[in-house]
Order: sequence, then structure tokens, then C-alpha cells
Amino acid sequence: MENKNPFNDKEIASFVDMLNTELPDIRDNRGKRHSLTSVIAGVVLATLVGRQKLSEIHRFISNRIVWLSELTKTKLIKPISRAHLPRLLDGLNWISVNELVERCFGVKIQHDEIKKWVAIDGKALRGTLDSGDKQNII
Repeated sequence: MENKNPFNDKEIASFVDMLNTELPDIRDNRGKRHSLTSVIAGVVLATLVGRQKLSEIHRFISNRIVWLSELTKTKLIKPISRAHLPRLLDGLNWISVNELVERCFGVKIQHDEIKKWVAIDGKALRGTLDSGDKQNII
């Protein structure tokens, strides 16, 4: 495994500062456990080093939690769970995050806004339809 980072410490520090100042945390204060800055920094840095799947990104964050807490100057706590990570990422304003990533690192992170499940055999997968939605039949 290669340990070469496509970013330097100055870029990372600049990115973390921008996350703290320019990206508001709109989550409800009740039950807020993980710093949004440290989770976003972990996701972005994992993506920049080539991690693409959610499990790979989660492992990156879990394996580097001490480094991420030092980097973001947050209290060291247990890393975000694999199950909670997609829920947190779904609530992100990806347009704002992408602007910050592009300003610091010169790249954009691709994010698909709409993912629809389409059943081709007349059946819908359990849990893929929201309440009141009708299934699409091709």
C-alpha cells in the first residue's frame, strides 16, 4: 500500500479552517456527538487518497481518528459508526462542501443527488420506496 498523500499539511489546515468558519452545522443540537468538521475532513481526505466505497471511507476515518481529532482540534471520541455515516452525509450541503474542496485542493467530489430504484420485474425492493410512493414499472 502506497502512503503518498496528494495534499500537503498547509492545504489540509486551510481546508479545516474553512470548514469551521464557512460551513454551518445545521444538525439538531440534541444528540450531536461527532464534530461535523472532523467527519467531513475524514471523508474528503479519504476520497482524495482513493477511497471510494463507504466502508473504505469509514475504515480510513476509524484508522486515523487520533490524527483527525488533532487536525480539527476536537475532542478525541469514538469514530462515527458505519451505519450513521451515510445518514450524516445525506444531510450535507454538497454544493458548499465542493466549493471548499475545490478552493483548497483544486478537485471536485462527485455526488449524485437523486438515486431512484426502478423495478424491472414488477416488484419493488423492500425498503426502497418511501411511504406513499408508487413503484416504477418498466
